[in-house]
Formats: sequence, C-alpha cells, structure tokens
Amino acid sequence: MPPQQVRITPDNRGPLVNLANWITLVVVCLATLTKIATKLQKTGRPQGDDFIMFAAMLAAAAQSIAVAKQVQAGLGQHINTLTANQVESYQKTGYVAQLLYVLALCLPKFAVLQFLSTIAITKPSRITQKAIVAVNFVWAFVAVIIIASQCASSKPWAILSDKCSDQPALWDFIGTADIAVNVAIIALPIWVLYDLRVTRAKKLTIMSAFALRALLIPLAVLRLVYIKSASRSRDQTFDDVQTTLLTQVDMNMSIIFACFIFLKPFMDGLQTGLLASDIQILSSKKSSRNGTFGLGTWSRKNRKDEMDLGIHERLDTQESIKQVVVKTSEITGNGHESMRTGDGSAKDTIKKTTDIVQHFEPRELK
Repeated sequence: MPPQQVRITPDNRGPLVNLANWITLVVVCLATLTKIATKLQKTGRPQGDDFIMFAAMLAAAAQSIAVAKQVQAGLGQHINTLTANQVESYQKTGYVAQLLYVLALCLPKFAVLQFLSTIAITKPSRITQKAIVAVNFVWAFVAVIIIASQCASSKPWAILSDKCSDQPALWDFIGTADIAVNVAIIALPIWVLYDLRVTRAKKLTIMSAFALRALLIPLAVLRLVYIKSASRSRDQTFDDVQTTLLTQVDMNMSIIFACFIFLKPFMDGLQTGLLASDIQILSSKKSSRNGTFGLGTWSRKNRKDEMDLGIHERLDTQESIKQVVVKTSEITGNGHESMRTGDGSAKDTIKKTTDIVQHFEPRELK
C-alpha cells in the first residue's frame, strides 16, 4: 500500500474507513467466538444458531476485505485523482461489498429468530416467529436480486454509471424492510417473555439483550440519509466515506448484538423461565393419551429446540415428562390424581416452580 494511503489527510480519508472497519470486525470475531463457546458449555456440541452466527462472521469478514480493497482502489480520495483502472476496481469491490452486506445482515437475524423459536411456547408466538423468518428470507433474497441487477447486464458492477437504478430508492426499500424486520425481532421477545414465569428483574434483563437491536434503527436511517446525499455528489469516491463508515458499523453491530442474547446471564434466566412455563402447562392442560397434564405436543414438536438450550439435553422426551410429574407430585403431596381433579393443586404447583428448577437439573448441566 502506498505511504500516502496510510495517513489520514483531508484529501485521503480512506485509512479512516480501514481503521473503523478492522476494529469493528475484531469485536465481531470475539463476540461470535464467545457466543459459540458459551453455547458449547451449555449443550456440549454446536447447534444450528452457532453455525449461522459463524457464517455471519465469515460474511462480515469477506465484506470487510472487499471494503479494504475499495479503499485501496480509491475510496476516500477525490475521483479526479484516480485512474480509470482504479475507478473500475472501486466499483467492482463496492458491488461485492453491497451483496455481502445484505448477507451479513440477514444471517444474525436468522440466528436470533431460531433462538426465539425455542422460547416461543404458545401457538400464536410460534406462528409469528415463523412469519418473521419467512419475511427475513424474502427480504434478503429480493435485496440480493435487486443489488445484483441494479446496473446494465454488461457491467452490473458499474455502480457509478448512469445506467444503474436509482441508488437512494434502491437502498430506501432495502433499508426500510431491514428496519421493519428488526422492529419485529425486538417486539416478539417482549410478547414471548410475558408468558415466561421469571421475575420482573430477569425479564427486563433478558429484554434488554434483545432491545439492543433498537440502536441499529437510527444507524440504518442515518445511513440512508448519507446515501441520498452521496448520490448527488460529483465526487462520490470521496463523499462515500460517511456512508461506508455507517455501513460497517451497522453490519458489525448487528452481529455483535445478536451474540449478546447467548451470554450466560440471559441464557440462565431464559432456561429457568422455560422450565417454569413447562410446569405451568403441565398443570393446566390434559394429555389426550393418558389423562395427565404434560408437556405433550409442545415437547415432542420442539424437542430439538429444547436441546439447543440444554434444558432436556439427551433425555428421552417421555422420561423428561415423567420426571417433571414425579417432582411436581412430591412437592404438592397430591400425586397425579390431584392434578387430574383440578382441585387447586395446579396453583400450588406453580408456586413451587423455583424448587422444581433447583431439583430438576439434567445431568449434562450439572
């Protein structure tokens, strides 16, 4: 790299982009690896969301490399000082960075949504979670298609030419849809956590981990404002610096915030709440097969998801139900029959949830 590109000067702001780019990427790598290590401690093996977050980290790394190449080609410098080859390289690397940006944004959302599927214990919340997953997939697919075909087919990477789609309109659509999905991902845990039997303090702590994504909204809005401003510039290679900085921060913070919910304090709080809610379902719904109230359908359908949280790790589903029923019976002193009669023992069972959580610990989590 030429010496003049190493120093940040009024006429060369590219190194500033590189500085922010690599710092945020290092934090992304640390956060992602910490998240995976935390889950491995809980479950003993990588789960689906671990692979998704690792893929998001790789996408962010590839996008950051593309941006670094764009800086080398002239990002942050005045366009009249660049050669034709540099301008072409600037456009090609910028085109690749745009595609990878969308990929790096959608993957953390999938990881968070998969995690939400493990705590969505009611049918409406599960349907909503699946709907958001579908919307996120459609958004990412459409965004990639639009970006890939934004310019003439002969030179789809020529993003500075007059043969491309209206850049502000293109990114307004992509950015607005991204914001809408983020709002849904923030709102769903609030609804789901309302049904979990944990203390208010724990609920607020867990909600705060999901609510961090709200900080991405002003970043996304500000990015759209700078895109519109840069699109009117005649010196776009120089004026794109602010947009690129916001892009890198937005992308990397999206991954970092997704990792927060997998940290031990939040995982422990959710684990307790999920078991308590299981007991509540156990005490209020009658099994169609044997007349007892149990985890039944929800456990069978979501056994894999429960294993992701390490709640019933490597335990047979029916054996898990039996153990919960036995523990519940021991605490209430009324046995299975008292739960069938509905004579108030359900209320006593719920009150004793804390004791159940303390006694009912799967072997792998001890």
